[in-house]
Amino acid sequence: PAVEEARHDAAMIVLGFDPGGQGKFGCAALNTARKSFTACRVKSVDHAIDWSAKVTNGFLVSAAGIDTLLCWQSTSAGWRGADEYLKSEYPKCSNSVASANSLYGAMSVQGAVLAYRLREVWPDLFLTETHPKVLWHCLQNGAEYPRQEAWESSASTIANRWTNNMELSGEIENEDEFDAVISAWA
Repeated sequence: PAVEEARHDAAMIVLGFDPGGQGKFGCAALNTARKSFTACRVKSVDHAIDWSAKVTNGFLVSAAGIDTLLCWQSTSAGWRGADEYLKSEYPKCSNSVASANSLYGAMSVQGAVLAYRLREVWPDLFLTETHPKVLWHCLQNGAEYPRQEAWESSASTIANRWTNNMELSGEIENEDEFDAVISAWA
């Protein structure tokens, strides 16, 4: 719905993704003109591509932020310069940053597959790598990230307060969607 109204705006549609396994693949579409977003959780890259095509309804998609590795390095243990920088710059959330060699498949493999598939649909799409938990830590001066375990009690309130503070309208139902919205915003 948020993206659907873009027809009458000179909107820029930005997608955001949080690749995850076992039905925990967060997707978001941000309409920058209306400052609104739509978010959901899907099961796979294929479902994320289908959802993106449907929700953008043929409108121009200019960028996508993905919580994945888009830059690879051949350094010791797979450490990338960007990751080493984030670990040293934000030590309080450094356990959220891992070397490429230690990551699970959903984020790294499915994220790379997603980037490839997005470029099949939108060849000129600007892709950017995001790290929503570190970005949250930076933007919120070290505030605790709204984790799924606390979603019912407080995390959903924190996430929705953030979107309101960013002057964005839309509904977030879980941590995966929140990561996707932050990735679109990034």
